[in-house]
Amino acid sequence: MATVAPIAATWTWPPDVATLAAKLGVTQYLQPVDEMTRRVYSGSPVTVRVDEDPEIPEDRHILFEADVTGWDVPQMVEAQNRWAEGIFDCCPATHVWVFRVGMADAS
Repeated sequence: MATVAPIAATWTWPPDVATLAAKLGVTQYLQPVDEMTRRVYSGSPVTVRVDEDPEIPEDRHILFEADVTGWDVPQMVEAQNRWAEGIFDCCPATHVWVFRVGMADAS
C-alpha cells in the first residue's frame, strides 16, 4: 500500500505586506520578526498587516498584532518589553522602525 506524505501548508505574506517589505528592503527580516513575535505572544493568534497613518502620507509600517484576550496588564507589559528587546535580534537597528507590534482584545 502506498503512503501519501502530508502536504505542508504554505504561508504567504499578505500582498500589501510583501510589497511594502520589498519597497523598504526588509523582506529578509519578515520571517525572523514573525517567529520572534509568535514566541513572545505564545499561544495567541498573531495577524500581520500594513499599518498606515491616515494623517501622514506614506507613513506605513508592518504591524504584528497579537490577540491578548484574557491577559492582565503585567503580562502585556512584559510581552511588549520582550518584543522591544527581541526586535533588535531580528534585524539591524536601521530597519527596526519598519516593524510595530500591537495588542488587541477580541472579547
